[in-house]
This record gives sequence, structure tokens and C-alpha cells, in this order.
Amino acid sequence: MCSPLKSHSEVIRYTVGKCSFDSIVMAVSSEGICAIFIGDSPEDLIVDLYRRFPIALVERADELLAGMLDNVTEFIDNPRIPLILELDLRGTPFQKKVWHAVASIPYGNTASYADIALDIGMPRSARAVARACAVNSIAVVIPCHRVIRSDGTVAGYRFGAEHRTRLLNKEQET
Repeated sequence: MCSPLKSHSEVIRYTVGKCSFDSIVMAVSSEGICAIFIGDSPEDLIVDLYRRFPIALVERADELLAGMLDNVTEFIDNPRIPLILELDLRGTPFQKKVWHAVASIPYGNTASYADIALDIGMPRSARAVARACAVNSIAVVIPCHRVIRSDGTVAGYRFGAEHRTRLLNKEQET
């Protein structure tokens, strides 16, 4: 998937595993975790990873990242435990502001896109908040699955509506 003629700006290492929500791909840069993708097909998640980092050298590093992946899958299974790992958030200043606000939504709760827009001081930006959630590459840790429509309905989710529903239901049960 990587052209030998391509000049690489950085190295992204990844690993593939299983979690309570099917497959997981976790990627790490020199700054920290830069991607956590969940889904049914590890192959599709890997393709998505290459698309997310088109000019990086992307290499599989299962042994190197095994302990970190264990921490992440434990967190996915029980988001109440602290996850003390560095994150490499990649986005615009607006997106990062949204993701920080989303990260403050307590476990088991939800907020609307409009609520997040108000929280960040931009009450007319609910659609932009939704777009920021749609491009979040760090599933569950940045819990965009907790952001819903103002009418209480669950909209789409970057990692699939079924995964969003399962995550929300799991949080309601515990």
C-alpha cells in the first residue's frame, strides 16, 4: 500500500486486535495515539488508516504496541478506568476545541451537537460540531458517540451507527 518512491513525512505504527466492539486498529505517531478505529473488518480499518495518513510511512508493529493496545481495549471495555496515554490530536483549532468539549461528557451521558456548540462559545455552529465529530479519528477515547441530535435521536457515526448504539447501550447498562 506504500509506494517506495514516496517521500514520507513521518512514521505511523499500528496494530490490529479485537475488542468488545469487533475489530480495532490503533495507530501511534511519535507524539502519541493518533488513531483508534473500530469496525467489523480489520482490512477496511487498515485501508482507512492509510487514507488518513497518505504521506506517512505506515507500518505494522504488533509486538511494539501490544501493551498499549491492551490498555486501550481495557478502556473500551470499561471507560470508567483512567486511560493514561498520550494522544496526538490532529485537526483544526476548532475541531480540537470540539473534541476537548466532547471528552468532558461524563460516562453514561449524552449531549447534543447544539449543547457542544454552546459549551465552546459558538452557539450557531452545531453543524460544524457534527462535522468535527465525523472526522474524529480516536474512537471511544474522544467519545463522539455520546453526541446526539437535539431531538434525542442518534445520527450517523464515523465507525457505524451499530457501534454507536452498542457503545451508548453499554454505557446505560453500567
